[in-house]
Amino acid sequence: MLRVACLILFLFLISSSAFSALQVATVPPGGKLSKDQKTHAKAKGGEPSAEEFKEGEILLKFKKGVASGRKDKFHKKHGSKIIKEFRSDKVEWVKLKKGLSVEEAVSLYGADPDVEYVAPNYRRRARLLSSDPRFNELWGMHNTGQTGGTADADIDAPAAWDIATGDDGVVLAIIDTGIDYNHQDLAGNVWTNPGEIAGNGVDDDGNGYVDDVHGIDTCNGDSDPMDDAGHG
Repeated sequence: MLRVACLILFLFLISSSAFSALQVATVPPGGKLSKDQKTHAKAKGGEPSAEEFKEGEILLKFKKGVASGRKDKFHKKHGSKIIKEFRSDKVEWVKLKKGLSVEEAVSLYGADPDVEYVAPNYRRRARLLSSDPRFNELWGMHNTGQTGGTADADIDAPAAWDIATGDDGVVLAIIDTGIDYNHQDLAGNVWTNPGEIAGNGVDDDGNGYVDDVHGIDTCNGDSDPMDDAGHG
């Protein structure tokens, strides 16, 4: 398949406009401890990560069998107060005494033999997902087994978008059989050559290609990167 081996270069911009901004919130009074907070809970004596958390608060769980009176003495000793106890998880949402940082509390409380684990009260973030109405069909991005495949056999796109959704100032070069630069999902993000005047029949930027507005086709040796192999 010599045709497939030929290089067609096209450029496009990554845009974050397709992703929704989502609200940040902590565990509300009367709320239930989230799965993420359980996951983020550190073993006693562990250090909190760089992820945002609520200053002046921690989540604490005592070992099974620790009496209520012993727990009360523990909080009195450290000057802390229970905001809420999540009974199903036996986890306490704790207010720290003034002047005690979360990092210090994680280390101090975690060193106590009665403590099973202690964690910062991490801020809960809804996952960033594409607004594409057919996103659920893109199992390669986020696979829940929706097409009968293996769940999580994907590139973990939502997890990446939690960190960053892209920058429209970054230009990516893609080597493939071309691109449908008129497609509704791509047209708004396709790179446009600032040194070329479209349709004037002149090699304005002097790179050897006339009217290479969106890239070049090195296989056909022309300035049109439109896909003609049924792939891009």
